[in-house]
Amino acid sequence: MRLLYSFLLLSGFVGQASATCKCSTFLKPNLISQYDYSVLHYPRDNVTAMPCNPVKCIYTLGINELHGITGNIYYVRNFEKSKATLKFYNGNDLSTTPYFELDQNTKNSDLIVTRPSYDQFITIVLDVNNTVAKDFPTFIYYATGGKQGTTTTTTTTLSPIIVDTPVGSDSVAVVPPNVKFEGDIALLLDINSRNFTKLTEIAQDLINSVIITPFVDSQDARINVMLYNNGNVLPYGWNLDKTVLNLVVANLPRTLENNPNITSIISLGQFLSTQFLESKLTRQNVQRVALFVSDNEILQFDSNNTTSTVNYFDQNDIHPVFVNFNDNLSAKEAYDLANIKFSGSGSNSLVLQSFTNTYNLLNSILLNGNVLCNANGLISSSQNSISIPAVDQEKRYCNNMNVVTYCDIIDLAKPIGISIKQLDVEPQQDSVKVFDDKDSLQEFLSGRKINNLNLSVSKSVFVKVVFTTNQDKIFNGAKFTFDNCIIRA
Repeated sequence: MRLLYSFLLLSGFVGQASATCKCSTFLKPNLISQYDYSVLHYPRDNVTAMPCNPVKCIYTLGINELHGITGNIYYVRNFEKSKATLKFYNGNDLSTTPYFELDQNTKNSDLIVTRPSYDQFITIVLDVNNTVAKDFPTFIYYATGGKQGTTTTTTTTLSPIIVDTPVGSDSVAVVPPNVKFEGDIALLLDINSRNFTKLTEIAQDLINSVIITPFVDSQDARINVMLYNNGNVLPYGWNLDKTVLNLVVANLPRTLENNPNITSIISLGQFLSTQFLESKLTRQNVQRVALFVSDNEILQFDSNNTTSTVNYFDQNDIHPVFVNFNDNLSAKEAYDLANIKFSGSGSNSLVLQSFTNTYNLLNSILLNGNVLCNANGLISSSQNSISIPAVDQEKRYCNNMNVVTYCDIIDLAKPIGISIKQLDVEPQQDSVKVFDDKDSLQEFLSGRKINNLNLSVSKSVFVKVVFTTNQDKIFNGAKFTFDNCIIRA
């Protein structure tokens, strides 16, 4: 009996010794809408499921629409005793000031309401001193989508869209793996780039961060890696999976000389139109993006036919993005030196970015339909009409758009009129919503081929019209005009 007791006692000690304090994870890593939710529990050990001391945990949460993240914290205990901190950051730069935090001054509470974040991605950091052996901090964070935090107004521009974070600001950026992006990406890598290692890293990080399914009926991304060398292009095609794409970019050649598969081009737009031909015919309702990556600071040979009257980017609905990773140049300067004709108009206008990290590239451009589709530029220069993107059967709007337009009343004695000339969006997923000046919903419109619908909003000094799209399927969009109001500049 004594032997059995000793064995059980020893087993108990071994079991306790093998217990591990585990950082928990969100119930869901991404919220899909303003009305979705996710839950995060305090750390618990893997044997007793009791509170424990993990020393440090880093949690991330994203939202797929342009809304932001808010929530409540329940069961807050022992932050005073443990002197622990729970800090909430916009994005993933932990060197910035948290937008909300619990610390040693936080008293026990059953409910604490957090401030909202208007980013599409937040990072939460729990820090506990490694000497804390009891009275461990506890919390249950119930996160939900927040109200919109950004508004697109009516500025029109014929210039490139510049999304320019200073190059060299190496903030730590955590990219959630397997991001949803429905569309085809032509990834043009300039092998004249000076920093070949960085060029490879950028390509690999992008490839590894998105879900890739290389089939025509794919609901995810397809990536066609194309090597560019001063007017010569080597495309690898649309049917490569993530593993093979990584092998390609890990073994980039320094030159394309003597390669029988290269194409010498006189127009980059014309070449891309042939590469996207299958996409245009078989994947009409997905995005097409051409992403040119370079750090070259030497003026390149002009290989573009500037006399062509055809805008191939508009004709094939290709969204061009030029990414510069040269510390010494702005994105605009690098683009000018590249000497490529690489832009359409309207929703196909060129987007310029100086690269900082893949997270910023994804969230500020590829997953931001307002930027990718040039939402500001889509708004008509007239004072009473909006067109997203344009009345053009060749073009589609973008995923992840949230375009907000205000129109202020002219004659208070009359209602504000809204005429929906054309509406063609994914039913019950993408929509146009009309609100009065009290933010009360007046109309909700969604569906295919809706034309010439007249609406009226009375007793309101302005109306707010919100065009919202989700993360998949794109159609021709919306065109509407206003009566008895002026679009707010």
